[in-house]
Amino acid sequence: TMTMRAVQEAVGGTSAAGRQSLARDVARGALMGARGNSGVIFSQIVRGAADVLGETGSGPIDALATARALRGASDAAYRAVRRPVEGTMLSVIRELAEEAEAQAPAQPQAAELLGLLVDRGEAALARTPEQLQVLRDAGVVDAGGAGLVEIVRGVAAAVSGEPLPDPAPVEEHLGVEAIHQELSRYRYCTVFMIEGRDAITAEIDGLRAEAVGPEVTYVVNRNINFTNVCYVGCRFCAFAQREVDPESYTLTLTEVADKAEEAWQKGATEICMQGGIHPDLPGTFYFDLVRAVKERVPAIHLHAFSPMEILNGATKLGISFREFLTEAKASGLDTIPGTAAEILDDDIRWSLTKGKLPADTWEEIIRTAHGLGIRSSSTIMFGHVDAPPHWVAHIRRIASIQADTGGFTEFVPLPFVHRNAPIYLAGKARPGPSFDDDLRMHAVARVLLDGVIHNVQVSWVKLGVDACQRILQSGANDFGGTLMEETISRMAGAEWGIEMTPDRFDGAIRDIGRVPAVRTTTYDRIARV
Repeated sequence: TMTMRAVQEAVGGTSAAGRQSLARDVARGALMGARGNSGVIFSQIVRGAADVLGETGSGPIDALATARALRGASDAAYRAVRRPVEGTMLSVIRELAEEAEAQAPAQPQAAELLGLLVDRGEAALARTPEQLQVLRDAGVVDAGGAGLVEIVRGVAAAVSGEPLPDPAPVEEHLGVEAIHQELSRYRYCTVFMIEGRDAITAEIDGLRAEAVGPEVTYVVNRNINFTNVCYVGCRFCAFAQREVDPESYTLTLTEVADKAEEAWQKGATEICMQGGIHPDLPGTFYFDLVRAVKERVPAIHLHAFSPMEILNGATKLGISFREFLTEAKASGLDTIPGTAAEILDDDIRWSLTKGKLPADTWEEIIRTAHGLGIRSSSTIMFGHVDAPPHWVAHIRRIASIQADTGGFTEFVPLPFVHRNAPIYLAGKARPGPSFDDDLRMHAVARVLLDGVIHNVQVSWVKLGVDACQRILQSGANDFGGTLMEETISRMAGAEWGIEMTPDRFDGAIRDIGRVPAVRTTTYDRIARV
């Protein structure tokens, strides 16, 4: 957030150029601060603006113009929020804007008016402290960031003496050449908010064509969830069962090996294997699973165990992550899924999982695996209690890891499936991302990961084939896997089936004018069986 001193330093003078610089920095600071205590952010920003205005030597700025700008901005914020909730911070600020218009004639200087607004606003928020988290709790966090920016843009415009450019012109910066330039985090966030998705996706799909060409890849694989018994208590998960629940299960080593052999006979080249955190299974069970699969089907690629499972196994055995992964690799583990990432922000992770696997620990496990030559996928699970600033920070963290290790094979955005998720049923999360969010997530990932991670995957089991086809024309290039059986998304309420055949993949890819290609887990091309 931007404190009063930071605002003053940003101005560096009283010139019009200085004020314009302030306006831009204030709007940017508001956007990036929207993830936290929005009421305090607003107060800090307006106090800073009032302080600067009060010290300028260029004469008073019209208070009525300031009030009208703030009112217009608050109206824009209401339009930005898909589900405006009365009594929230947004409605408080809107009321303040209305009051500002009424008070402006008696307040000749904008500084005095803004000071009045801060006092009234802080008093209103103090009466209802829960409003400080209401953007998140009301399920409007996705638009809350945009709404806060629109409000502050009105204040910033009054401070600068001229209106800021609308966020939409950022589209002009998304030509293929400009995409290769390092844009600010603010602009990436803005891409998630601008209206008119077609204006950006065509250019970004051109970036995809430059990176990977016309092919849309997929892998023939089988998904094996070896147990659904789990006591971690992730609030977004509808898959977990207690051991005493009638629908709980734990596969034997023979059953897992049977499934792997059956998949091999059907043409699969990969087994993707994960399970719940079963309290009674020993840490050595992970190694036993690997050996059971590889002894039965030595040539199949085993893609298994999320960082959460690696943490669990290493903790139970009292060994380091490196020691655990070294033994797993020696037993036959080939690569690991980069799941359990959710959002790599511990505030968000606490809301989702109450402390499961901190972001730094997830990164440590991934870096350790890469250092041992065990590659991984990378993921983000979005559309619950998160917002664009979290998404951009997450993707940039993935890019930073990749720049150091080169170990990620792809990036997989996973839309939150809400229907049976406990956090949604408790009224604490929104009902998943919109299709625009889905599309822009994949598009922005293509931009942020350009030259670092070449493959951006769609999740057909969460999105459906039609949506995936549209996203494959907006920056993505991989269709995922055949799976043969899928449980976790289906239990959460996904309705797109549990298996895709190679024929269906090929047809869907050709329908959008692209070239189907079967791949290995690590994206080597292979002939279709």
